[in-house]
Amino acid sequence: MKTRPARLNLIEMFQIMKTILLHLLLLLALQVHGQWLTLSPLEVARQEAPAVFLNQRIYCVGGITATYVILQTVDVYDPSTDSWSPGVGIPLPRHHHAMCVLNGKIYIMGGYASLSFTPTDNVFMYDPDSLKWFSKAPLPLPIGAADAVAYGGKIYLIGGVSGGTPLKKCLEYDPVADTWTPKSQMTTAREHLCVALADTLIYAIAGRGSPGAETAVEVYNPANDSWSLRANLPTGRSGLDAAVVHGKIYALGGEVPGVFNKNEMYDPDSLKWFARPSLPHARHGLGVVSSGDTVYAIGGATIAGYAACAFNEAFVVANPTVIYPFSSQETISIFPNPFGDELSLLTGDQFIGERLIVYDLYGKIIIEEKVSAAGFKLRVSNLLPGIYYLKIKQTLRKMVKA
Repeated sequence: MKTRPARLNLIEMFQIMKTILLHLLLLLALQVHGQWLTLSPLEVARQEAPAVFLNQRIYCVGGITATYVILQTVDVYDPSTDSWSPGVGIPLPRHHHAMCVLNGKIYIMGGYASLSFTPTDNVFMYDPDSLKWFSKAPLPLPIGAADAVAYGGKIYLIGGVSGGTPLKKCLEYDPVADTWTPKSQMTTAREHLCVALADTLIYAIAGRGSPGAETAVEVYNPANDSWSLRANLPTGRSGLDAAVVHGKIYALGGEVPGVFNKNEMYDPDSLKWFARPSLPHARHGLGVVSSGDTVYAIGGATIAGYAACAFNEAFVVANPTVIYPFSSQETISIFPNPFGDELSLLTGDQFIGERLIVYDLYGKIIIEEKVSAAGFKLRVSNLLPGIYYLKIKQTLRKMVKA
């Protein structure tokens, strides 16, 4: 007599379906939010070496090797060929320095010249046309483990540590006058932080050295020399780095306690943080830089302290722009939440100057804007999930946000 296979009961079938659904949702999330790629590794493993993007190349400068050598060397990455080449070495060995690009030149500021962790005040500028480094006005005081960003023709160096004391400082550099000027200070003193420029505001994110530093997020407005608070970083850490894509800030890696593979994205429109697919390899002291739709995470250390690696991994962010012809009867589907900053509507010339109104299901006006161009962009990042109707004159479109 043949034995009939045992039938799955409803509970077992539910568990199987649940597992399949979770895997499908995971795959969908990876496709929607972006995915990680493994690229050619650094020629020399290094940590505490920031990275910048200049003239279609990524520059990794200085750092500490796996054998505790302080580097003067520069590695240059070409994304178009996925290859590395040597750059022009910096005048002095350096690690834990700040670095940014201003007016087509690379500036490195402060940092440490040895493993004694005595900060320096040196400032060097690299000119890619002459292939030379030049000394610039030194910092007002020696600073290590700070970060810097360029905006409006100036450089802003933020935080760091000097004489063993974490700093609240914000220093502005004027390349024309070759001078440093103190600006308004942060609320929370910290080192091993990261900074990022989104739109016209400079974000100082996380760090260590004082209570609450690991999650603190403050925003500097150069226009009125003022600081304000933003939502805390969900995962407290230091030794992280960040870059901006599509106006969103991606904060990667970090340490203390342990080492993190976190990838958390801040949306300035909704004022919220969102989890994104994690770094393939957890690390701190890495260099993070962006170009187009891609965030590059280069080097760093895989354990707290010293453990330099050569990883070069890229997070390709899903492009949120979708263009919908407004005359179509197709339902506009927006997924996920947040979808992005803008929804592109191909309205045509006949609607220029007309009012575009977004209603909810109850007829309440949620958005009302004037159509300014045939390819009109509507901000949708703050819309809650639900069903909406878009109307221009007598033309109506249905829109669903999941």
